[in-house]
Amino acid sequence: MPDEIHSSLSPPTKPARSWNSAIRGYFCGVFSVVLLVVGTSYIIYLSYANSRMPARPVKTPAQLGAALDNDIKSHLSAIRRNMNNLAVHMHEQRKKDPQCAVNFLVVSGGAGKGAFATGFLRGWGDIVPGEHARPKFDGVYGVSAGGLIAPFAYLGNDADYTQIDELFRHPDSNWIKPHGRLFFLPDNDSFMDVSGLERKLQSTFNLDLVKRIAAAQNNYRILVIQATNLDLCIPHVFNLVDASQQDATSGNTERINQILLASTAIPGAFPPREINGVLYADGGIISNIYDGTQSPRADQFGSIWKSLYPNESIPKMEYWVIINEYFRLIPNTVQPTWPALFLRSLESGFSHSTRIALASLYAYAEATRLHGDGDIEVRWISIPTTWRPMNDALFNAENMRSLSDLGRSMGADPNSWNTEKP
Repeated sequence: MPDEIHSSLSPPTKPARSWNSAIRGYFCGVFSVVLLVVGTSYIIYLSYANSRMPARPVKTPAQLGAALDNDIKSHLSAIRRNMNNLAVHMHEQRKKDPQCAVNFLVVSGGAGKGAFATGFLRGWGDIVPGEHARPKFDGVYGVSAGGLIAPFAYLGNDADYTQIDELFRHPDSNWIKPHGRLFFLPDNDSFMDVSGLERKLQSTFNLDLVKRIAAAQNNYRILVIQATNLDLCIPHVFNLVDASQQDATSGNTERINQILLASTAIPGAFPPREINGVLYADGGIISNIYDGTQSPRADQFGSIWKSLYPNESIPKMEYWVIINEYFRLIPNTVQPTWPALFLRSLESGFSHSTRIALASLYAYAEATRLHGDGDIEVRWISIPTTWRPMNDALFNAENMRSLSDLGRSMGADPNSWNTEKP
């Protein structure tokens, strides 16, 4: 009897598990994990769909070569046409003012540091009319952030300078933001989502402003914005007056906004822009300064003037260059992380190209004088090394207001300009 009771209390024995059952269980578990990974990846893929550009048709070497030739020819033709129109205008202007000079404004890139230029140009307007007063510019050239500033300098009213300065003084935190936690995925077109900046530009460069730009040309004034043609690896200069005239006619400001976004498309950080089948990015990749002097001597202002008016002296040309950066980067210990390395590399490249471009402008001025093609005076200004940012954020309101204030005080002082070759 005790043995019977003991046996009834013993736990039941489990049936032996077959190898087939164990194998099925293993593969079911593996399949579940794979399904989870694939499902999660697909959800991530869908959630980042807006940060990918569609694949582009691949052009043949012959097609790209023809496009390169056409782009170069079109650019040189535009320079000659612009200089010819400017010479005709200056000849008429001289009848009213024999001492009139040709004034070109050149504004570099610099992202949020563009606030230095907006403040400087605004402060320059505080100088009373006379030798040192802010002129009405015959040509305005902009790159990247300078491209956003250039149209307002082209319009040239105090209200225009105030508007662009206030825009840079009050950046919105929603202008740019990371493409989520997985912004580094290789299929993304950029690290940052700039939809907020796009909306701001659309509201700023509206149809009324576009019509004003189109009307301000007077058949001679120049307004160009430089971007980089990534397919051809060359700078591309957009005539913003032509773009404004097209947008004013169509009643849609899409073209001018895409040009400005292309010129400001910092590689990797901001998405590139495709315009007429060509992919464009930040104009500073090639050169952070564009001055319109990269053309044969025969197409330059002095040569054209001599061919049109051989018995008259050539008007003086003045270049005013605003560099939205330190002229030479301040030495800094860079940490071995890819974001720090990436940003420092971009800064180094842009800074070096700026110095080369400014040196080239001085060389152009010297060659022009030696050839007897006129007198050119170059003045330039950059952010002084005494200024330090509060942080490293790209569009930080505190930094930008500080730079605007600094620029405004320097702009009001005629002694701020450098005239010596760096």
